[in-house]
This record gives sequence, structure tokens and C-alpha cells, in this order.
Amino acid sequence: MNDLIQLAANQKLEFLEPDTTVAEAAKKMSELRVGSMLILDGNELKGIFTERDLMNRVVSQGKDYKTTKIKEVMSTKLVVVNQHETIPNCYHLMQKKKCRHLPILDDNNKVIGMVSIRDLLSWMYRDLEIENEELKKYIQT
Repeated sequence: MNDLIQLAANQKLEFLEPDTTVAEAAKKMSELRVGSMLILDGNELKGIFTERDLMNRVVSQGKDYKTTKIKEVMSTKLVVVNQHETIPNCYHLMQKKKCRHLPILDDNNKVIGMVSIRDLLSWMYRDLEIENEELKKYIQT
């Protein structure tokens, strides 16, 4: 099992439907303590709704969060990765595309997880700490 799959395996995925209201989405995100939610229609990934979408497409536009549907304000130009991608490549992709969340798809294009830039940085930091300890052990022998 690769590192990206391991990272995604620790997640409990929850999704929203396109007809969910922004108010319902914000409540769910608050309950889950997450900054984004994937939007699925059936099993098909349609978009992502983020805190930035809430701020830039709802609040700053004066839309009614109680009646506005997620499908009207979600991000639909998604950057996604395959489950076989490496963590460093995911990080570089996120930097290049200026996104903070990456849905992870399996070989059948089914969503199996999502990682944030914070997840990747924590993983890479832990990896560097392990490598540093191994190098210290090597030098001392």
C-alpha cells in the first residue's frame, strides 16, 4: 500500500449532494470540523465546496445561504489525483494549481479519499524526521 492510500485510509469520507443548501453544508462542515466537502451526484464527483467558496461566492456576493444550493456556488474545475500518485507529486501539483484539497480517485474514477495541503506537509515532515533519525544512527555507528 502506498503512502497516499495510507493517508486516505484514515479518513471517514462524507459527501454532500448538489441540491444541499449552503446553510446545511456550512453546518455539516462545522460539525465535522473540515474546511471543504466533496459534492457527489450518485457516485459521480461533481465538485468541491470550500470555506473560500462560502466567502467568495456566497457571503461577498450577498446570496442567501439558506436558499442557495451548493451546485450554484461550488468549485467545479477540480484537480484530482489517482491513488497511485506519490505524496511529493501531490504537493507539487497543489502548489502549481494553487489548490488546498485533492480528491483521490481509484482506478475506476471512484472517490476513495481527499487530502489537504496540511495532510501532505505533516506526512512529509514526519518522513523527514524519520530520515533524519536514521541518518543520525548511521553516523554514530
